[in-house]
Amino acid sequence: MPMDPRDKWRLRSNRLALIDINTEEVCPHMIAAGILTPDDEERIEKEATHNDKAQSFLNSLESKGEMAYSTFKETLLKLERGDLVRKLDSTNMNRMPARLQQELDAMRSATLDSTDRGNIIITDNTTTTRRQTRMEDEGAAESRRRPNQPKRSSGSITVRGNGNLVMDNSTVTVNRYW
Repeated sequence: MPMDPRDKWRLRSNRLALIDINTEEVCPHMIAAGILTPDDEERIEKEATHNDKAQSFLNSLESKGEMAYSTFKETLLKLERGDLVRKLDSTNMNRMPARLQQELDAMRSATLDSTDRGNIIITDNTTTTRRQTRMEDEGAAESRRRPNQPKRSSGSITVRGNGNLVMDNSTVTVNRYW
């Protein structure tokens, strides 16, 4: 999935402050996270000046998908550049250009129109409260025979929405698109 247009706007509107980044420090973190490739880093580092390297990095970042922006912010925090993260977080979204707003609207529309409306995926031995209640209602007699053993099941349920909720044992992961 492409980078969120709001994140593109945050990067573009703070470009002058972000030129201050040290690409030699940032790139290895982005490669380790799987956002950049070593070829990307080589292309960035071939630029003549510090500013050109930073511009090249930021241009590449916009094309690296939905996880690139959040990974970049995490990298800035690791490198003790919280000042830049705060600047990104305080970006005035009301000034986002119409073209990026249209891109955002198109992404929202595509997500809502897609056949994959969102999933709740329950794997291994996960039992949700709602699922356990329903199973207990349906099989009250069986539940009374083994009161200390929770009901467990595997399967998948498709629901309407625009994100995924993945439950695996005691871990819950929520992937929200908007």
